Amino acid sequence: VVTLWVCTGTLVYSIMNKWPLPTAFFYAVDAGMSIGFCTDIAEHTIRSRAFSIIFILLGASVVGGALVLVVHDSMEGVITRTITTQYRNILERHVFQQADKDGDGKLTYGEFGTLLRQSTGQIFTSSQLMRLCHQLDPKSIGYITCDRFLNCSRYLDEWILADDGNDGSPLARLKVSLSALWESIESGPFLLYLVCFLW
Repeated sequence: VVTLWVCTGTLVYSIMNKWPLPTAFFYAVDAGMSIGFCTDIAEHTIRSRAFSIIFILLGASVVGGALVLVVHDSMEGVITRTITTQYRNILERHVFQQADKDGDGKLTYGEFGTLLRQSTGQIFTSSQLMRLCHQLDPKSIGYITCDRFLNCSRYLDEWILADDGNDGSPLARLKVSLSALWESIESGPFLLYLVCFLW
């Protein structure tokens, strides 16, 4: 686009002012980039001066558009990762608050078990539930804090698979359910609304 723009300016200046192509090219770059007109070359016609106004405006648009594309390409991955991370944090915090029945900012093992049962529709054995609770509560203080839940929820499906790799087990089904939930939300209109809200 920039090459086409400079070539067009070169030809128009050459024809309108009867300049040689190298002089017209120099003037097209000088005028188009608004460098300063500090040369001995001067336009001779009103049509040429009117063209210069349009040419300079088009040049600013072309250069501005090129800069926007460069910034967009360099920021695209960063913005997508940031929005996805923010979206996931909002979703995980919402899940935690829904499971925290008394609103004290902590999940008891029972509340966590209820969350797992509601997520999968399955009943977990006490040993399965305790192994997962100890992953989220390594000091065995008896509850899971919101920060610990948010920090560890990304690893929950890995822990579930490590706990019991049997594809028919409730823990394996929980992993499938969590993955399906994330994919359905990620592809649904809720993500679009969230992106617009965060923007």
